[in-house]
Amino acid sequence: MKNSSLSNLLPLILAVVGATLLSASTTSLIIDDFSYQTDEEARSFWEAGYGFPEVAIGEKEGEHYMEAPLSYQSSQSRHYWDKSVSLDLSPHKRFTMDVEIPCFDYIQSFTLYFHCSSSESWAFINHEIKSIGRQEWVFHKEEFSYHTEDVDWGSIDRIRFSPWKFQDGDSYLRFYQFLGLSPEISIVHQADSANPEIARDTAERIDALLSEITWDAKIINSSDVEKGRLDGAKVAFYPYNDNISEKEIEALQDFIEEGGHIIAFYLLCDELASILGIKNTGWQEDPNGWFHSYIFDDEEIIGLPKRVEQNSWNIRHAEPERDDSRVIAFWEDAGGERQDYPAWLISNTGAFMTHIVLDHDVPNTRQALIGIMGELHPSLWKEKMEIALEESGKIACYENYEQEAVFNYEEDLEP
Repeated sequence: MKNSSLSNLLPLILAVVGATLLSASTTSLIIDDFSYQTDEEARSFWEAGYGFPEVAIGEKEGEHYMEAPLSYQSSQSRHYWDKSVSLDLSPHKRFTMDVEIPCFDYIQSFTLYFHCSSSESWAFINHEIKSIGRQEWVFHKEEFSYHTEDVDWGSIDRIRFSPWKFQDGDSYLRFYQFLGLSPEISIVHQADSANPEIARDTAERIDALLSEITWDAKIINSSDVEKGRLDGAKVAFYPYNDNISEKEIEALQDFIEEGGHIIAFYLLCDELASILGIKNTGWQEDPNGWFHSYIFDDEEIIGLPKRVEQNSWNIRHAEPERDDSRVIAFWEDAGGERQDYPAWLISNTGAFMTHIVLDHDVPNTRQALIGIMGELHPSLWKEKMEIALEESGKIACYENYEQEAVFNYEEDLEP
């Protein structure tokens, strides 16, 4: 295969971006790293259901793992292991598990359970086994089922791992790491907005766009920002915020000083404009169809779409005010003629769009957000490209074509 330039690799990178943004956009809680020193220590934490088979420890290429032996008999449908804990998992939207499976033959699926002490109820989610080898499983909190609806994620007292049998026989599961992931992206909803429906809809629209690219985010209120609850976040979205208090501005200044970035839309008080290094120069409605779409005009930012369709009915006028701020997109009319009105500006402290984000062109709007956030946090692009290159040669669960070609479907999939 010939070497490709970055521009040729870009479609590949964007194709896998949904699967690779997760670890770059979250902070993690180590629920278990399975670095137990002895089998007895591991067993003192992880108790085998029915008394067998018991877990053991191991090490592979310098990494510790806990091995759960599988020994399915005709009378059994599953194994399970329980661990007593005391965890507040309410901040975490996803859970990831680094596991290894040697073959398809014996495991049909795996269920992860969390037990809530306050209601004596279980939250659970099933993962179907679709690949072999070392892999990462991702469990979305919104996809869990419940024995009762009163599960309190703040009072988790037990974890259960339960692999379900495909057929009788002996095998194993190896667990390397188990994490709870909390978002590093906050969407600030203006609860006391003069236009509450717009404020709510724009916050939910951005949340939906980020969810489509599996970019974890949490919606918080302005009062949360005032109380310092942007701690741990890397980006704060301001989708429609018409009443930013002095205390909130002070919190945002601290947030920027700690390395955070703000992406704001349409409404731009002078204090927020100053933080972003831009100047608010007015407002204009669109009686002539000038704001039919916007076109990006910046070669420095990787991954931006050429054009985004968005029929906006008015815009905020803004212009750069600091040396590090610049215009990266302009509005176009319905005939494709560029207007002299900025659509997006960016600086070292964040970005600003001169109207609210709409869903007229979801794929390109989504790609625009990816590009802008990648520019604000270059490490995101670096990680995405590395993983894209690693994944590019894989076929389904196999590392390459040669590995896939020697797999005997009839022999290995026969029940």
